[in-house]
Amino acid sequence: MFLAAVVSCSAVINLNQYFVIYPKEKSAFMDFSPASTNIARLINEKHKEYSFFVSKSEKMYGFYSWEQKVMLEFLTYGKGVYRHLEDVNAMETYELYEVKGAAIVVRPSDEEYIKRIEADFPRAGREDFVNEFNGEIIYICYYIFKDDIPKNKRDSLIYIRD
Repeated sequence: MFLAAVVSCSAVINLNQYFVIYPKEKSAFMDFSPASTNIARLINEKHKEYSFFVSKSEKMYGFYSWEQKVMLEFLTYGKGVYRHLEDVNAMETYELYEVKGAAIVVRPSDEEYIKRIEADFPRAGREDFVNEFNGEIIYICYYIFKDDIPKNKRDSLIYIRD
């Protein structure tokens, strides 16, 4: 029993250090997936303002798509809410009652999604998140106001289903 308590306490302390304390250090920026960590932070901070859709990052290297999914689920658990971006995304009217609109997070390699977002939502606000060490864009967030999301337009990337 005592050994189980020691192991449990040790696990909690190590998880807290690894996922909470250590990532806050600037020197650890590249030790974690900076995109996934920062996307989770963005979702947690703004989930009450926007309904989030996040690219699956399928065009990234190797197992990155899986890594991002795991990191986002862990870091947003019990806080922010998001959905994975699909080719067509239907929203219910009630989902937009208390938010400003939708936020779509994509990677620079998601060229098709970027073209569709910019074509479907020309008034969308774009925020680029840049790697502070090399200046490259890590990910992009488009903010779309709810009045700009079409109703029942099934060929739009995001639409409101009645």
